Amino acid sequence: MQTTSLLATGEEGVAQAELVLKKSGYVIDFSEHFRDWRTRGVDLLRPKGGKYPGISAEVDRSLGEAVEEQEEITDDADFSFQLFDGKKALEEEEKAVSQRELHSIWMDLEEGKPPGHKKTILRLSTDPTLDIDYRASHDRLLRVRYFSIGGDHWNRDSKSHIYQPSSGELFTLGSLYATAICSEQKVSVAILQCTSLKSSSQYLDRATLEEISLPDSSYDVSGRILSLHSYQDSSNTQTLNWAWNSQFVSLEAAKSRPQQAATTTRIRHLSFAVNGRLVLPLLSRQFNSIQVSDLPPNTMKEITAEKTWVITDKDLQEIRLSLLRRLQEDENTRSKIPVYGKVRDGAFPYTSIHPSNPAMIIEHSIISIHAPTAANAPQACCICGHQVAGPDRQNHMGGHILRRLRGVEESFENIGSKVSMQYPCGFCTQSSLNGACSIHIQSGKAISTCSRAYDFKISAASKISKQKACTNVPIQCKFCPDVHWKYNMHRHLQERHPSWESNRGAGSELKEFREKIAITNEEENRLKIPEDKQGWSAVIYIDAYDLRRLNHLPSIHDSRGDSPRRPRQTPFAANYPPIPPISLPIPPSYTSSMPAFNNTLNVFH
Repeated sequence: MQTTSLLATGEEGVAQAELVLKKSGYVIDFSEHFRDWRTRGVDLLRPKGGKYPGISAEVDRSLGEAVEEQEEITDDADFSFQLFDGKKALEEEEKAVSQRELHSIWMDLEEGKPPGHKKTILRLSTDPTLDIDYRASHDRLLRVRYFSIGGDHWNRDSKSHIYQPSSGELFTLGSLYATAICSEQKVSVAILQCTSLKSSSQYLDRATLEEISLPDSSYDVSGRILSLHSYQDSSNTQTLNWAWNSQFVSLEAAKSRPQQAATTTRIRHLSFAVNGRLVLPLLSRQFNSIQVSDLPPNTMKEITAEKTWVITDKDLQEIRLSLLRRLQEDENTRSKIPVYGKVRDGAFPYTSIHPSNPAMIIEHSIISIHAPTAANAPQACCICGHQVAGPDRQNHMGGHILRRLRGVEESFENIGSKVSMQYPCGFCTQSSLNGACSIHIQSGKAISTCSRAYDFKISAASKISKQKACTNVPIQCKFCPDVHWKYNMHRHLQERHPSWESNRGAGSELKEFREKIAITNEEENRLKIPEDKQGWSAVIYIDAYDLRRLNHLPSIHDSRGDSPRRPRQTPFAANYPPIPPISLPIPPSYTSSMPAFNNTLNVFH
């Protein structure tokens, strides 16, 4: 692209035009011809002067005699335009706006807290029940708010925790609480600030103090650990206090395998979640909020905020004793202590030199409570005794289970237990009947009540990889609500749904389910299953049913809380003869030592 001058281009065009006319015998000088064109009335539209073409001197006859003669058009009329001063106009507008009182939809609340919407504040102050009868409101916004509180169904048996009136003291987001945290095999007292409060599937913003710490608490409280530094009061040097240095503690995860030191590290685990039973809410008398300027100068150097929290060492000792008593009451509570690795950042555990005896160290740890084992920490296999890390447990135990189901003998010294044949658990290989080691699926994770359980993603564990060959994962049955481990699903189908393969209504869903429960030859080969014992057509050794079990199939559900079954009573029962009981056929016993190979389960007596 090139630039051009319109003036130069025009002059060049005029010169070419004069040259063409000259060749034709016409000598014309356009610059001389159009000189003083205003006074002479000459331009390109009227080169010989006169009026512009298209302007008639005659009067339009359709207008009649009332029309006067048109005035001559003055071509050299001089029009003057007034300039617009934009800056001056903008200054006048800004001055008018600044004089007006501004209206804001936000209202300032307590100091340090974000402002609140005036409409929300008005609604809260005039209607403390909030969602009562909102589902019948004509306002769609209120109906949607009501539907989104407390579940996903209109018919609710329980009300939301948020809006239940309570006369007790409330535990809200931002409140301080104490709990027990295990770091580097040591259980210590930690002071946290609440960042999340959850009950079942609901996220709350407040709850009563009495409800949170119940033995069967349904609350999960998350927060950040305060980094506390000790200091001595200037008025009493024998008193030890702890001040928050405006930082939070970060911990590493408990390592399940030995790892090489990485060149780059990430700060992880800034938020810690514990069950409500481990939460000890701090009362307002147990901590104070003071100005940082009131602290000793050597303590002020590390604090960047204007205010901070302070707690006395005496109160911290009382908190430690309260947590100790609660942990000693129940073993289940001790198992809920979260386990982490070493401290990455911050002052934790809370350690200081004794103010009166420099040779003594004060550490707020609970020494009498043994550190729990992390879910993914290495544990000894109950079958072979090998140390197996959490992420490898599902693969390792799955190999034992499949070899036992296929009848492959394994010989180990000092065997503690054997793989159960009654729906073995994928974590400990023991029986899952009657509610023991129950398993279910939540958000794509395997959740179990087994003591050796750990959470893992089912989608990743259900695939064979170079590191693992076992695909024994929980699977939802296609024909009932039960969830079984993959290696137990075939037995469940034979006992509860014997005609499942003939269900033609399922279509592609049945095909997908069949592929999900299938065990490939590659998986069995890598789990050391001999070729003659591979496939579900091979004999699966299970415990023989006795006569009592013929009328009652084994169940993974806990039936201890079920009501006893009673015979049905009718007013006409006396008029009819009793119905003989239905007896199931007894499985045949085989005299031959060779098992029958078929597609059903073979039962040996």
